[in-house]
Amino acid sequence: MFSEINLLSIGSKSDRNEDCILGTQELLLVIDGASGLTETNITSAPSDSQWFSTRAVSIIHELCERRPMIDSGDVLLLASSRLLEEYKEFAMQLNRQLDFADRATFPSGALAMARQINKKVEFWCYGDCMILIMKKDGEFLIVRDQRLENLDDIVIQEMVKVSREEGISVVDSRKYVTQLLIKNRNLQNKKGGYFCFNLFLDEGVLKEAKTLTLDLQEIESVSMYSDGYLEIVHPFRVLESYAILHEKISHEGFARKLFNELYEKQESDVSCEKYPRLKLRDDSSAIFARAV
Repeated sequence: MFSEINLLSIGSKSDRNEDCILGTQELLLVIDGASGLTETNITSAPSDSQWFSTRAVSIIHELCERRPMIDSGDVLLLASSRLLEEYKEFAMQLNRQLDFADRATFPSGALAMARQINKKVEFWCYGDCMILIMKKDGEFLIVRDQRLENLDDIVIQEMVKVSREEGISVVDSRKYVTQLLIKNRNLQNKKGGYFCFNLFLDEGVLKEAKTLTLDLQEIESVSMYSDGYLEIVHPFRVLESYAILHEKISHEGFARKLFNELYEKQESDVSCEKYPRLKLRDDSSAIFARAV
């Protein structure tokens, strides 16, 4: 089981956090919600992406608690189906037509999950979340999917190019890359694009998750992150590597000092010139736990 569980989640805005996290003895979960392309809001939450991440965590937890031996892939399939039915109900209440042919208009999310079943731990990763694992024999493992990160890097490179051509800041150049962002979002859960947890999960998308299964007794500790927290390593280099990040958190916990260093670097570069990125800052979430 997991013990010494340490959780941290900080929204980029004071009134909203579209990350949601959970830590129990059998389940660690991070979901980083993303709004649909239209950024419409039909749910009861401050944003559809916040609704998505919060409900997804709640449903996945409920399914794992109620059916502890259920296959993890089935958990995600059932959670996706329930989320879709709930979203359709919100639309019905508002008399809103949903365009099911354009799935990029629906909320979705990156996901990192560690789940203990018997004496095994299953790791699942979608999107730009990340899982770091220290084994008892000293081997350090990373579970990640770089496909979304690679697409974002293309957008950032284009923003830098536009900023130089137009004589504007990198952050102000984002409005010039809207079509590229739309193009990338339309690659969601498609070959040649990126894969995420969304309302339309199927067996094909399930197979695209980055997964790993280890014996519980092999594992010393686990940490999991949304991409906002990972900016501590890239691009800001508050710490030099993900291995150092995991080690530091293992010994010191989620010291506010570490996050404050990231915050100060972001504030010193509000134009995103020194550290090119899509926006000033993102919601930042992290979980650490030891395996016993």
